[in-house]
Formats: sequence, structure tokens, C-alpha cells
Amino acid sequence: MKTALKAKQPKSRLANYELQRARLFKVKMAQETKLLKKIKKKLGKLEEVLRFVGYSEDLVYRFYHQSFKVYRIQELTERIVAQLQGLAPGLSEQWN
Repeated sequence: MKTALKAKQPKSRLANYELQRARLFKVKMAQETKLLKKIKKKLGKLEEVLRFVGYSEDLVYRFYHQSFKVYRIQELTERIVAQLQGLAPGLSEQWN
């Protein structure tokens, strides 16, 4: 009798594991759908930031050559971070 119970335990563990994965998948899909809706809603603002970022190659070049003019990239980075945090405010807490 004891061997029959031991044989069933891995199946129940596997079933529990699969249920947990399915729940996590549903949660993740809901989060991704919510994020996509926010991106679509704020697309104009994001495109504006993208146009502003267009001159960042010059700033990377200045960084490489150790120019003091590279400090302009800090404002650019802060602007990008603010926009991305606005899309998913809860995610920034995970990185701190």
C-alpha cells in the first residue's frame, strides 16, 4: 500500500506545478495586455521622446571622447526613464 501512495505523489506534485505555472502565465499575460494598452494610449508621447533621442549618437560620441558636453545625456536619460516608468510604475520597484 505504501508504494502505491509514493507512486501517486509525483503526479500530484507535477499537477500542482503545472497549475502554478498556468496561473503565473495568466497573470503575466494580463500584465502584458495592460502594458500594451498603455503603450498604445501613450504612443504619441513616446514617439516625441524618440524624436528627442535622435541626437543621442552625438552624446555617446562625446562620452567616448571624454567631453564635458556629455552631461546633456543625463536629462535625456531621465526623460526616457520617466516615460517608461509611467507605463509600468510597479516594475521600477523590482529594480531597486
